[in-house]
Parts: sequence; structure tokens; C-alpha cells
Amino acid sequence: MGVQPTLRIDEGSPFATDQGNLILDCDFGPIDDPARLAAWLNGRAGIVAHGLFLGLATDVIVATAEEIRHLTRE
Repeated sequence: MGVQPTLRIDEGSPFATDQGNLILDCDFGPIDDPARLAAWLNGRAGIVAHGLFLGLATDVIVATAEEIRHLTRE
């Protein structure tokens, strides 16, 4: 998929979840087909979970230094 994963670091050490899994941050840029990417990630060995929560969220709050936006799914 052309992405370079970056190991998440916390206080100088690799960040691990409560289950001891490491987290890799991946910047895919704009995602044209999130469902296809989610299916691809789900099919890869060693990936426990990903952050593409498709069809789950009905509200999103986006905060920047300039504004806070509340987005809802129609």
C-alpha cells in the first residue's frame, strides 16, 4: 500500500497496549476507499486492530487551535 509505518514512542520507549501489542502509526494520506483499506488491513497477519471505525461513529468532534466542529452522520 506504499505506507511507511512509524513505531509509536512514549517517553523514549515503544508504546505498548495493555495486551503488550505495539502500535504503528501509518500515514496513508487521503483515503479514497476506506472500506477497501480496512479489509486489506484486516487480512494482514499480525494486525490486531486498526483505527478505521467504519459505520460505528455517528458524531465526530474535530478540534483545532482555531475552532471546534461537531460533525454528524446523516
